[in-house]
This record gives sequence, C-alpha cells and structure tokens, in this order.
Amino acid sequence: MKLHYIFLSFLIISSLLFSCKKEGVKSPEFDVKTDKGTYKVGEQVVFNFSGNPNFISFYSGEVGNNYANRARTRENGKAIMQFTSTQAGGSQVGNLKMMISNDFNGVYDAPSIAKATWTDITNRAILSPGGTAGNNTPSGNVDLSDYAALNKPVYIGFYDLAPQNTLQPRGWTIGGLTINNTLTDKTIFAVVPNFLAAGFVAVDLQNPTYKWTITSTQMQVPSIVPGQATNEDWSISTAIDLNTVNPDYSIPIKGIDTRVANYSYVFKAAGTYTVTFLASNINVDDEKDIVKTLVLTINP
Repeated sequence: MKLHYIFLSFLIISSLLFSCKKEGVKSPEFDVKTDKGTYKVGEQVVFNFSGNPNFISFYSGEVGNNYANRARTRENGKAIMQFTSTQAGGSQVGNLKMMISNDFNGVYDAPSIAKATWTDITNRAILSPGGTAGNNTPSGNVDLSDYAALNKPVYIGFYDLAPQNTLQPRGWTIGGLTINNTLTDKTIFAVVPNFLAAGFVAVDLQNPTYKWTITSTQMQVPSIVPGQATNEDWSISTAIDLNTVNPDYSIPIKGIDTRVANYSYVFKAAGTYTVTFLASNINVDDEKDIVKTLVLTINP
C-alpha cells in the first residue's frame, strides 16, 4: 500500500511539472522579394512571400510608417505653443506674465514655486489689448524649441500680480492652449492637444478673494476693485515633455488563421524607401521574430 501511494504521488508531481512546462515556438521561415528595385509613383509594387509565419506586419518606410521609429516616443523638433487671451477692464498694466520652468518640483505650493527658477516669456506671445476687438486674441506661435533642446520636462505658469493701489487691475481669460512638436519631416505631434490636457493647477499666494478659476476649456482671473489688498496668483501646468512623439505604426497584413502569398502597395511620392516586413511566430509562452528589408527607389 505504501508503494502504491508513493507511485501515485510521483504521477501527480510529474503531471504538474509537465503541465507547467512552457511551450516554445519555432523561428519563422520567411522571405520577401520584388520583381525589380525601381518603380514609379502610382505604380503597384508587388511583394512576393515565401514561408508561412503566424503574423506579418508591413512598414513602407514612409513618414509615420517607419520600422526604425516603431518604439520612438521622444524626438527633438520645433515646439510651438498657442493660446487665446481676453483682457477685462482695468488700467493697471503688466499684472499678467507668462512663465516657464524646468526645475519646478511639481508640488503646487508657495515654497515650491519660490524655490523653482522661472523665466518670463511673456514677450514671446501676443496678449489681448482689451476691448471687444481683443476678445480671444490669438497668441501667435510661441516658440519653446530652446526649452525642448534641454531635454527636460517644463512647466508653463501664468502669474498674476496686482499690487494694491488706486488703479484697477485687469482681469484675464486664457483658453485654447495647445502645444505641438513639429519634426524636420513636417510630422506634427500634439504634445498638449487641448487646454484640459495641460493640467493647470491654481495656487493662491495673496488675497484669496480673487484667484484663478479653471475649467476644462479655460482659466480666468477677475478684474478686482481698486484699492484691494495685493493679489498674487499662479496657474501652473502639469509637467510637459516638449519632445513627445508617437511611435510609427505598422500595417498588419497576415494573421495566424490565413496564408498570404503576396502583398501590393502603391507609393504616392518619389524617394528612396526602406521597406520592412516583420514576421512573427507567437503563442502565450513565446515569440520569435524575423525582419526582412528591401530598399526601393520610387521615381516621379
């Protein structure tokens, strides 16, 4: 009987070990060829395959579809911010400033703001001159490329300081803020696609009666009564990586349940393209890939 139990235990343990063993996959067998290396714009290019991997993905080598950029998430380009501003009443000038910092610690309180280095970049933008005609004045292109080149996240701050005096401070509304990163190939990436994405946080330093109010589309600091106590307020964005880009995508052309003998594609612009095919065998435990490239010349 004892030997019987030992044998049963051995069978159970062996079964468990076998069931936990990971199942690998074979390296894919795959190749791709074309009839020639030079084509014309608009001419159909036929890629002929050999082998039958589980999956095949295609990168044409065009902008946005480049294998070399498949894992890219950052690249230095031209960082441009745009927003609109509206000025409300008042004769006290110079109370609003646009600031930038790359060493703010992300803690939205007075000591952290004071500790950070802030640079006044107000003169890079066009601000509302006031009056009805000044409603939603476009800022123009606020170039932040010099800060993008530092490869550090930045914080954008709108700083309102209205000293106590007999002049009425002006109120301000800021909205429509976006930041785009434009690369040398003219690809444009939305670093901050809309005002809400900028993540502005209001910080009141003096006179809590008047402060920035922030909605999903704009922020506003009011025009206050002359003679009020000094009003000092910040509205500071979340950390912004000005070099943000999206990875390039692939075109899936084969799944595990199909067999594909060829694939056709048409190039719309002249140039030299490095075409890449990624072939993969995949299961829940393993993945093996093979990469095949072709250099094609596309003439006008």
